[in-house]
Amino acid sequence: MKKFGDVLRKIRDEKEVTLKTLGEAIKKTVPYISDVERGRRDPFSTALIEKIAVALDVDPDGLLNAAELTRGKVTLELTGRSKTVQETALELARAWNDLSDEQAELIKNILKARK
Repeated sequence: MKKFGDVLRKIRDEKEVTLKTLGEAIKKTVPYISDVERGRRDPFSTALIEKIAVALDVDPDGLLNAAELTRGKVTLELTGRSKTVQETALELARAWNDLSDEQAELIKNILKARK
């Protein structure tokens, strides 16, 4: 698993964007971004990662996935969602630790089919 900071640095380097340029685009200091890239600070928030993706002209999914894996947890926003969606999210959360790889694969395939 690649850490969020490693993924961010790799993308930034590939796009030839300096820490200063990225910092100006997302209104963060060079030392702050550098600390995140080096793993000295937690990954940025989802909203900020989406701004970074725009600044770097990349799909945010790779950065968002790396951030969640680095944090070791996923947060779901349930506010404003239907009762069915809320109940589904809660049921999945309760079953999470007992899911087999086969069950996880089935769920993943269902979710991929919606795209």
